[in-house]
Amino acid sequence: MESLSGSVRRLVSLTVKKENRCIELHSPDGIHSCVLRASDSQEALAWFNALHSTMARSTQCALLEANRALASILGELKHIGWLSRRIGCEQNGRSSSESSDDTDRWQPVFVAVTDRELR
Repeated sequence: MESLSGSVRRLVSLTVKKENRCIELHSPDGIHSCVLRASDSQEALAWFNALHSTMARSTQCALLEANRALASILGELKHIGWLSRRIGCEQNGRSSSESSDDTDRWQPVFVAVTDRELR
């Protein structure tokens, strides 16, 4: 179970394809991906739910461990996880909402949210 939790922790996005029987998994670095194809939509949904709940449990365990180690420095962490940030579209230190094919790049960013950010 530990190896499953460790490998699932590295997954970022789960996308159910339009056939409703394929699940696409992406690594945080955006380099690796995997498509799981189930025999039907019910099996795909079962896999999606199993992967999602395992990731949620792993994230909660990591959040508890991070709070034990960092609470005295940062305060209590409320949420942790991966986000994607658009890069290459910055003008004067601000992101532009306009996109083109040349500048539409995304970078994975690990974030930690404390009470200070929620105010």
